[in-house]
Amino acid sequence: MTTKRKRGQNEGSIYQRKDGRWAGAVSLGNGKRKTVYGQTADATRQKIDDIKRQVTDGTFVSSDRLTVDQLSQQYIESLGTTVRRSTYRRYEALLKNHVLPVIGTIQIKQLQPAQLESIYSGVLRKGLSAQSAVHVHRVVHAMLAKATRWQLVGRNVASLVKPPRVEYREMRTLTPQEVKELFSAASGTRYEALWRVAIGTGMRVGEILALKWQFVDLDRRSLRVVATLENDPDLGLINSEPKTKSSRRTIHLTDSVLKALESHRARQNQERMKLGNAWTDNDYVFASAIGTPVIMQNLGRRDFKNLRKSAGITGYLRMHDLRHTAISLALSAGVAPTDVANLAGHSNVAVTLQRYAHALPEAPRRAADAIERLVTGS
Repeated sequence: MTTKRKRGQNEGSIYQRKDGRWAGAVSLGNGKRKTVYGQTADATRQKIDDIKRQVTDGTFVSSDRLTVDQLSQQYIESLGTTVRRSTYRRYEALLKNHVLPVIGTIQIKQLQPAQLESIYSGVLRKGLSAQSAVHVHRVVHAMLAKATRWQLVGRNVASLVKPPRVEYREMRTLTPQEVKELFSAASGTRYEALWRVAIGTGMRVGEILALKWQFVDLDRRSLRVVATLENDPDLGLINSEPKTKSSRRTIHLTDSVLKALESHRARQNQERMKLGNAWTDNDYVFASAIGTPVIMQNLGRRDFKNLRKSAGITGYLRMHDLRHTAISLALSAGVAPTDVANLAGHSNVAVTLQRYAHALPEAPRRAADAIERLVTGS
Protein backbone atom coordinates (compact mmCIF):
# COMPACT_ATOMS: atom_id res chain seq x y z
CA MET A 1 0.00 0.00 0.00
CA THR A 2 1.36 3.44 -0.92
CA THR A 3 1.10 6.55 1.17
CA LYS A 4 -0.01 9.66 -0.71
CA ARG A 5 -0.26 13.30 0.26
CA LYS A 6 -1.93 15.73 -2.11
CA ARG A 7 0.02 18.84 -3.04
CA GLY A 8 -1.04 22.13 -4.51
CA GLN A 9 -2.20 22.69 -8.07
CA ASN A 10 0.24 21.41 -10.75
CA GLU A 11 2.46 19.86 -8.06
CA GLY A 12 1.09 16.33 -8.21
CA SER A 13 1.47 14.06 -5.20
CA ILE A 14 4.30 12.51 -3.23
CA TYR A 15 4.04 8.85 -2.36
CA GLN A 16 6.18 5.98 -1.17
CA ARG A 17 6.74 3.07 -3.53
CA LYS A 18 6.90 -0.59 -2.65
CA ASP A 19 10.69 -0.53 -2.99
CA GLY A 20 10.87 2.10 -0.22
CA ARG A 21 11.72 5.05 -2.44
CA TRP A 22 9.52 8.12 -2.63
CA ALA A 23 8.14 9.49 -5.89
CA GLY A 24 6.46 12.68 -6.95
CA ALA A 25 5.39 14.47 -10.09
CA VAL A 26 5.61 18.07 -11.21
CA SER A 27 4.05 19.86 -14.16
CA LEU A 28 6.42 21.10 -16.86
CA GLY A 29 3.76 22.98 -18.77
CA ASN A 30 2.23 22.08 -22.16
CA GLY A 31 0.50 19.16 -20.48
CA LYS A 32 3.80 17.41 -19.67
CA ARG A 33 4.80 16.12 -16.26
CA LYS A 34 7.99 14.76 -14.80
CA THR A 35 8.31 12.12 -12.08
CA VAL A 36 11.18 12.36 -9.64
CA TYR A 37 12.39 9.97 -6.96
CA GLY A 38 14.09 10.29 -3.59
CA GLN A 39 15.04 8.30 -0.52
CA THR A 40 12.75 10.42 1.67
CA ALA A 41 9.60 12.48 1.21
CA ASP A 42 11.51 15.68 1.98
CA ALA A 43 14.22 14.88 -0.56
CA THR A 44 11.60 14.22 -3.21
CA ARG A 45 9.76 17.41 -2.35
CA GLN A 46 13.02 19.34 -2.67
CA LYS A 47 13.59 17.93 -6.15
CA ILE A 48 10.08 18.97 -7.18
CA ASP A 49 10.63 22.49 -5.85
CA ASP A 50 13.97 22.72 -7.68
CA ILE A 51 12.39 21.72 -10.99
CA LYS A 52 9.53 24.17 -10.47
CA ARG A 53 12.04 26.96 -9.94
CA GLN A 54 13.97 25.97 -13.08
CA VAL A 55 10.76 25.87 -15.12
CA THR A 56 9.87 29.34 -13.88
CA ASP A 57 13.39 30.65 -14.65
CA GLY A 58 13.41 28.99 -18.04
CA THR A 59 16.55 27.01 -17.19
CA PHE A 60 15.00 23.55 -16.96
CA VAL A 61 16.11 20.97 -19.49
CA SER A 62 14.16 17.74 -19.62
CA SER A 63 16.27 14.61 -19.28
CA ASP A 64 14.54 13.39 -22.44
CA ARG A 65 16.29 16.16 -24.39
CA LEU A 66 19.45 16.54 -22.28
CA THR A 67 22.53 16.34 -24.51
CA VAL A 68 25.97 15.04 -23.65
CA ASP A 69 27.25 18.62 -23.83
CA GLN A 70 24.66 19.81 -21.30
CA LEU A 71 25.35 16.83 -19.06
CA SER A 72 29.09 17.51 -19.18
CA GLN A 73 28.52 21.06 -17.93
CA GLN A 74 26.45 19.77 -15.00
CA TYR A 75 29.02 17.08 -14.28
CA ILE A 76 32.02 19.44 -14.27
CA GLU A 77 30.15 21.89 -12.05
CA SER A 78 29.24 19.08 -9.65
CA LEU A 79 32.92 18.27 -9.09
CA GLY A 80 33.33 21.65 -7.39
CA THR A 81 35.85 21.36 -4.58
CA THR A 82 35.59 17.56 -4.37
CA VAL A 83 38.67 17.10 -6.58
CA ARG A 84 42.00 18.86 -6.90
CA ARG A 85 42.08 21.82 -9.29
CA SER A 86 44.42 19.98 -11.64
CA THR A 87 42.03 17.01 -11.76
CA TYR A 88 39.12 19.34 -12.48
CA ARG A 89 41.03 20.93 -15.35
CA ARG A 90 42.12 17.57 -16.74
CA TYR A 91 38.57 16.17 -16.78
CA GLU A 92 37.30 19.36 -18.39
CA ALA A 93 39.99 19.21 -21.10
CA LEU A 94 39.41 15.52 -21.86
CA LEU A 95 35.70 16.13 -22.39
CA LYS A 96 36.24 19.31 -24.41
CA ASN A 97 38.97 17.91 -26.67
CA HIS A 98 37.85 14.33 -27.27
CA VAL A 99 34.23 13.75 -26.28
CA LEU A 100 32.07 16.79 -27.03
CA PRO A 101 33.27 17.30 -30.64
CA VAL A 102 32.06 13.75 -31.41
CA ILE A 103 28.90 13.21 -29.33
CA GLY A 104 28.21 16.58 -27.70
CA THR A 105 24.90 17.12 -29.53
CA ILE A 106 23.57 13.61 -28.91
CA GLN A 107 20.85 13.21 -26.27
CA ILE A 108 22.15 11.10 -23.41
CA LYS A 109 19.18 8.74 -23.56
CA GLN A 110 20.07 7.96 -27.18
CA LEU A 111 23.77 7.35 -26.49
CA GLN A 112 25.02 3.99 -27.79
CA PRO A 113 28.16 1.95 -26.98
CA ALA A 114 29.36 2.18 -30.59
CA GLN A 115 29.50 5.97 -30.31
CA LEU A 116 31.82 5.74 -27.32
CA GLU A 117 34.03 3.26 -29.16
CA SER A 118 34.34 5.78 -31.99
CA ILE A 119 35.64 8.33 -29.48
CA TYR A 120 38.37 5.99 -28.27
CA SER A 121 39.33 5.11 -31.85
CA GLY A 122 39.52 8.82 -32.61
CA VAL A 123 41.95 9.36 -29.74
CA LEU A 124 44.26 6.73 -31.24
CA ARG A 125 43.93 8.21 -34.73
CA LYS A 126 45.18 11.52 -33.34
CA GLY A 127 48.41 9.73 -32.53
CA LEU A 128 47.78 9.63 -28.79
CA SER A 129 48.43 6.56 -26.68
CA ALA A 130 46.03 3.84 -25.59
CA GLN A 131 46.50 5.16 -22.06
CA SER A 132 45.06 8.50 -23.20
CA ALA A 133 41.99 6.69 -24.53
CA VAL A 134 41.67 4.94 -21.17
CA HIS A 135 41.71 8.31 -19.41
CA VAL A 136 38.90 9.53 -21.68
CA HIS A 137 36.92 6.37 -20.96
CA ARG A 138 37.26 6.83 -17.21
CA VAL A 139 35.94 10.40 -17.36
CA VAL A 140 33.00 9.40 -19.58
CA HIS A 141 32.22 6.45 -17.30
CA ALA A 142 32.31 8.67 -14.21
CA MET A 143 30.07 11.27 -15.87
CA LEU A 144 27.47 8.71 -16.95
CA ALA A 145 27.64 7.01 -13.55
CA LYS A 146 26.66 10.30 -11.96
CA ALA A 147 23.89 10.74 -14.55
CA THR A 148 22.59 7.34 -13.49
CA ARG A 149 22.61 8.36 -9.84
CA TRP A 150 20.82 11.56 -10.82
CA GLN A 151 18.25 9.30 -12.54
CA LEU A 152 18.77 11.04 -15.86
CA VAL A 153 19.47 7.70 -17.54
CA GLY A 154 18.61 4.15 -16.61
CA ARG A 155 22.04 2.65 -17.29
CA ASN A 156 25.65 3.59 -17.75
CA VAL A 157 26.40 2.93 -21.42
CA ALA A 158 30.14 3.26 -20.77
CA SER A 159 29.96 0.06 -18.70
CA LEU A 160 29.22 -1.82 -21.93
CA VAL A 161 32.38 -0.57 -23.64
CA LYS A 162 35.98 -1.66 -23.17
CA PRO A 163 38.67 0.95 -23.82
CA PRO A 164 41.77 0.01 -25.86
CA ARG A 165 44.18 -2.33 -24.14
CA VAL A 166 47.25 -0.61 -22.75
CA GLU A 167 50.46 -2.43 -23.55
CA TYR A 168 52.50 -3.22 -20.48
CA ARG A 169 55.78 -1.30 -20.35
CA GLU A 170 58.40 -2.29 -17.85
CA MET A 171 59.04 0.42 -15.30
CA ARG A 172 62.40 2.14 -15.89
CA THR A 173 64.57 2.37 -12.81
CA LEU A 174 68.25 3.01 -12.24
CA THR A 175 70.66 0.46 -10.86
CA PRO A 176 72.73 1.41 -7.79
CA GLN A 177 75.72 1.91 -10.09
CA GLU A 178 73.74 4.22 -12.39
CA VAL A 179 72.60 6.21 -9.34
CA LYS A 180 76.25 6.70 -8.35
CA GLU A 181 77.07 7.88 -11.87
CA LEU A 182 74.12 10.27 -11.81
CA PHE A 183 75.24 11.77 -8.50
CA SER A 184 78.79 12.07 -9.79
CA ALA A 185 77.59 13.96 -12.86
CA ALA A 186 75.37 16.19 -10.69
CA SER A 187 78.20 17.15 -8.34
CA GLY A 188 78.60 20.92 -8.21
CA THR A 189 75.58 21.65 -10.41
CA ARG A 190 72.76 23.98 -9.37
CA TYR A 191 70.29 21.20 -8.64
CA GLU A 192 72.62 18.57 -7.21
CA ALA A 193 70.61 18.51 -3.97
CA LEU A 194 67.34 18.15 -5.91
CA TRP A 195 68.43 14.91 -7.55
CA ARG A 196 69.68 13.56 -4.21
CA VAL A 197 66.36 14.43 -2.56
CA ALA A 198 64.47 12.74 -5.39
CA ILE A 199 66.29 9.43 -5.03
CA GLY A 200 66.93 9.71 -1.31
CA THR A 201 63.29 10.35 -0.36
CA GLY A 202 61.14 9.00 -3.20
CA MET A 203 59.23 12.29 -3.36
CA ARG A 204 57.25 13.24 -6.46
CA VAL A 205 58.83 15.97 -8.58
CA GLY A 206 55.91 18.33 -7.92
CA GLU A 207 56.34 17.78 -4.17
CA ILE A 208 60.05 18.60 -4.37
CA LEU A 209 59.47 21.79 -6.34
CA ALA A 210 56.77 22.91 -3.86
CA LEU A 211 59.03 22.29 -0.86
CA LYS A 212 59.77 25.39 1.24
CA TRP A 213 62.48 25.88 3.83
CA GLN A 214 59.89 26.37 6.57
CA PHE A 215 59.03 22.68 6.19
CA VAL A 216 62.65 21.51 6.32
CA ASP A 217 64.24 20.92 9.71
CA LEU A 218 67.93 20.32 9.17
CA ASP A 219 68.59 20.00 12.90
CA ARG A 220 66.03 17.22 13.29
CA ARG A 221 66.95 15.74 9.90
CA SER A 222 63.44 15.76 8.48
CA LEU A 223 61.16 17.49 6.02
CA ARG A 224 57.39 17.65 5.66
CA VAL A 225 55.49 17.18 2.40
CA VAL A 226 52.49 19.52 2.47
CA ALA A 227 51.97 20.61 -1.15
CA THR A 228 52.73 19.96 -4.80
CA LEU A 229 53.63 22.54 -7.45
CA GLU A 230 51.29 22.74 -10.45
CA ASN A 231 51.13 24.89 -13.55
CA ASP A 232 47.52 26.09 -13.63
CA PRO A 233 46.31 27.46 -17.01
CA ASP A 234 44.67 30.44 -15.29
CA LEU A 235 46.78 31.06 -12.20
CA GLY A 236 50.23 29.98 -13.36
CA LEU A 237 52.53 28.12 -10.94
CA ILE A 238 50.69 27.42 -7.69
CA ASN A 239 51.06 25.19 -4.66
CA SER A 240 48.10 22.84 -4.36
CA GLU A 241 47.06 20.00 -2.11
CA PRO A 242 49.16 16.81 -2.34
CA LYS A 243 47.91 13.99 -4.53
CA THR A 244 46.25 12.06 -1.68
CA LYS A 245 45.74 12.43 2.07
CA SER A 246 48.58 9.96 2.60
CA SER A 247 50.86 12.20 0.56
CA ARG A 248 51.08 14.55 3.53
CA ARG A 249 53.99 12.98 5.36
CA THR A 250 57.24 13.52 7.22
CA ILE A 251 60.43 12.11 5.68
CA HIS A 252 63.73 11.37 7.39
CA LEU A 253 66.85 12.88 5.84
CA THR A 254 69.86 10.60 5.42
CA ASP A 255 73.43 11.83 5.81
CA SER A 256 74.04 12.40 2.10
CA VAL A 257 70.71 14.17 1.54
CA LEU A 258 71.18 16.32 4.63
CA LYS A 259 74.68 17.33 3.55
CA ALA A 260 73.45 18.18 0.04
CA LEU A 261 70.65 20.36 1.43
CA GLU A 262 73.02 22.20 3.77
CA SER A 263 75.37 22.99 0.88
CA HIS A 264 72.43 23.98 -1.31
CA ARG A 265 71.09 26.37 1.32
CA ALA A 266 74.46 28.04 1.75
CA ARG A 267 74.76 28.52 -2.03
CA GLN A 268 71.21 29.88 -2.22
CA ASN A 269 71.88 32.38 0.59
CA GLN A 270 74.84 33.69 -1.35
CA GLU A 271 72.65 34.18 -4.43
CA ARG A 272 70.03 35.98 -2.35
CA MET A 273 72.58 38.37 -0.84
CA LYS A 274 74.17 39.06 -4.23
CA LEU A 275 70.85 39.94 -5.91
CA GLY A 276 69.42 41.90 -2.99
CA ASN A 277 66.01 43.34 -3.86
CA ALA A 278 66.04 41.56 -7.22
CA TRP A 279 65.62 38.24 -5.41
CA THR A 280 62.01 37.04 -5.12
CA ASP A 281 61.77 35.51 -1.68
CA ASN A 282 59.18 32.73 -1.90
CA ASP A 283 61.10 30.48 0.53
CA TYR A 284 61.35 27.70 -2.07
CA VAL A 285 64.10 25.17 -1.40
CA PHE A 286 64.64 24.73 -5.12
CA ALA A 287 64.16 28.02 -6.92
CA SER A 288 65.30 29.70 -10.10
CA ALA A 289 68.31 32.03 -10.19
CA ILE A 290 66.07 34.87 -8.99
CA GLY A 291 64.06 32.94 -6.38
CA THR A 292 60.95 32.18 -8.43
CA PRO A 293 59.42 28.66 -8.65
CA VAL A 294 61.08 26.18 -10.98
CA ILE A 295 59.01 25.15 -14.01
CA MET A 296 58.95 21.35 -14.13
CA GLN A 297 58.96 21.13 -17.92
CA ASN A 298 62.03 23.35 -18.19
CA LEU A 299 63.80 21.35 -15.49
CA GLY A 300 63.18 18.15 -17.42
CA ARG A 301 63.99 19.37 -20.91
CA ARG A 302 67.14 21.23 -19.92
CA ASP A 303 68.73 20.23 -16.61
CA PHE A 304 67.66 16.59 -16.38
CA LYS A 305 68.36 15.93 -20.05
CA ASN A 306 71.90 17.31 -19.68
CA LEU A 307 72.39 15.35 -16.46
CA ARG A 308 71.43 12.04 -18.10
CA LYS A 309 73.80 12.75 -20.96
CA SER A 310 76.68 13.63 -18.62
CA ALA A 311 76.08 10.50 -16.54
CA GLY A 312 76.06 8.33 -19.68
CA ILE A 313 72.59 6.98 -18.92
CA THR A 314 70.95 5.72 -22.09
CA GLY A 315 67.39 4.73 -22.87
CA TYR A 316 64.11 6.37 -21.93
CA LEU A 317 64.19 7.93 -18.47
CA ARG A 318 61.89 10.58 -16.96
CA MET A 319 62.41 12.65 -13.83
CA HIS A 320 59.51 10.72 -12.28
CA ASP A 321 61.53 7.54 -12.72
CA LEU A 322 63.85 8.74 -9.96
CA ARG A 323 60.93 8.20 -7.59
CA HIS A 324 60.42 4.74 -9.09
CA THR A 325 64.10 4.09 -8.51
CA ALA A 326 63.95 5.09 -4.84
CA ILE A 327 60.93 2.91 -4.11
CA SER A 328 62.27 -0.07 -6.05
CA LEU A 329 65.68 0.10 -4.35
CA ALA A 330 64.08 0.24 -0.91
CA LEU A 331 61.90 -2.80 -1.60
CA SER A 332 64.73 -4.81 -3.16
CA ALA A 333 66.85 -4.07 -0.08
CA GLY A 334 64.25 -5.81 2.07
CA VAL A 335 62.58 -2.75 3.61
CA ALA A 336 59.08 -3.61 4.84
CA PRO A 337 56.46 -2.68 2.20
CA THR A 338 54.47 -0.77 4.85
CA ASP A 339 57.50 1.43 5.54
CA VAL A 340 58.07 1.98 1.82
CA ALA A 341 54.39 2.89 1.34
CA ASN A 342 54.69 5.51 4.07
CA LEU A 343 57.85 6.90 2.50
CA ALA A 344 56.22 7.11 -0.92
CA GLY A 345 52.96 8.56 0.37
CA HIS A 346 50.86 5.78 -1.12
CA SER A 347 47.25 5.51 0.07
CA ASN A 348 47.87 1.92 1.18
CA VAL A 349 50.49 -0.80 0.96
CA ALA A 350 48.51 -2.61 -1.75
CA VAL A 351 49.33 0.22 -4.16
CA THR A 352 53.03 -0.18 -3.41
CA LEU A 353 53.00 -3.95 -3.89
CA GLN A 354 50.94 -3.78 -7.08
CA ARG A 355 53.11 -1.18 -8.80
CA TYR A 356 56.48 -2.39 -7.59
CA ALA A 357 56.15 -6.17 -7.49
CA HIS A 358 59.10 -6.31 -9.92
CA ALA A 359 61.37 -5.17 -7.09
CA LEU A 360 60.53 -8.24 -5.01
CA PRO A 361 61.54 -11.20 -7.21
CA GLU A 362 63.06 -13.02 -4.23
CA ALA A 363 60.07 -12.43 -1.92
CA PRO A 364 58.39 -15.84 -2.53
CA ARG A 365 61.66 -17.66 -1.83
CA ARG A 366 62.34 -15.66 1.32
CA ALA A 367 58.81 -16.31 2.56
CA ALA A 368 59.09 -20.06 1.93
CA ASP A 369 62.50 -20.22 3.63
CA ALA A 370 61.13 -18.35 6.66
CA ILE A 371 58.28 -20.84 7.02
CA GLU A 372 60.73 -23.69 6.68
CA ARG A 373 62.91 -22.34 9.49
CA LEU A 374 59.92 -21.92 11.80
CA VAL A 375 58.42 -25.38 11.30
CA THR A 376 61.67 -27.34 11.23
CA GLY A 377 63.73 -25.31 13.67
CA SER A 378 66.62 -25.28 11.22
